[in-house]
Amino acid sequence: MLHVTPTNQLRQSAARKLSERQQRIIRGMYLSEDSAPDVRPDSLASRVSAALAVCPEGSLVSGLSALRLMDVQLPDGMPGDGTVTIAVPKSTGFHSCRPELQIQRLAVMPQRWRSNRPVAEPVHCWATAVLALAGANPWLPGRYPTPTAPGLFQHPRKVAFLRAVQLGDALIRRSQTVMRYEEFAARFSAWGVRHPGKRIVQEHFSWVRGKTDSYAETWMRLMVVDAGFPAPTVNYGVHGPNGWNYLDLSWPDRLIALEYHGRQHFDVPSQAKKDVYRRGNLQAFGWTIVESTRSDLDQPGDLLRRLDAAFGRADQRTDLG
Repeated sequence: MLHVTPTNQLRQSAARKLSERQQRIIRGMYLSEDSAPDVRPDSLASRVSAALAVCPEGSLVSGLSALRLMDVQLPDGMPGDGTVTIAVPKSTGFHSCRPELQIQRLAVMPQRWRSNRPVAEPVHCWATAVLALAGANPWLPGRYPTPTAPGLFQHPRKVAFLRAVQLGDALIRRSQTVMRYEEFAARFSAWGVRHPGKRIVQEHFSWVRGKTDSYAETWMRLMVVDAGFPAPTVNYGVHGPNGWNYLDLSWPDRLIALEYHGRQHFDVPSQAKKDVYRRGNLQAFGWTIVESTRSDLDQPGDLLRRLDAAFGRADQRTDLG
């Protein structure tokens, strides 16, 4: 069990002794002597408990801190890992100069999420993360140009867009789902009623898709759209003799599927064998399968050429038909 001790409740001399024998969590807050031995002062749980102890009653953990508490695995490069974000009622007039805290002073507090911890609901956390990532002039596919970059999603504004959509996809992923897409959409509509940043977040929300499987799939999907291909369908189901096959990305009207092979495909022989049978079954039904790996995200030229060739053959079949 975690116990924190605020130094403002102690005499200055006692505080000095406390800091000598106890471990600091955030400025002015230390692990007390009766904390469980396996509790670490640098853990998220410890930092959140200390943060809430110095904030007004009714405060909620918010932003990326709350999503981490919900066990949402954040995309690489997301900011704020060393700070705790807390939403506090603006009416309290609360301010904090602690560098470990990021305070959101809100006139209307977000709903509390169904959790044993006081955390803000996930859509609020996602929306505030989008606004922090995007800034006032975000990049969006086909709407806002960016300076020429050496590769797809290597410009900072494109990376910010990618991270925001990846984070939205993670909340409604096929496994480890935080909420269903329908609930996500309903809660987003309620959030946007009172927030001036609704337009920017709405434009990002239009690119979020449910039932994805990984951040790499989201990256691949946005990459092919950025390259000029039509937006693909996510996890389209094709029923075959061995049951349902769900395609990572596909264009069903052209019978083209783009399949992403992650580390498991190469490290687990049974998964590689399963993927081979799956490809054969789909090809027997007339599907063209374009396969991709992690390296295609960094160097997409060859993949995009193969995908373009698949589209060309599909269009030729349509013309002949």
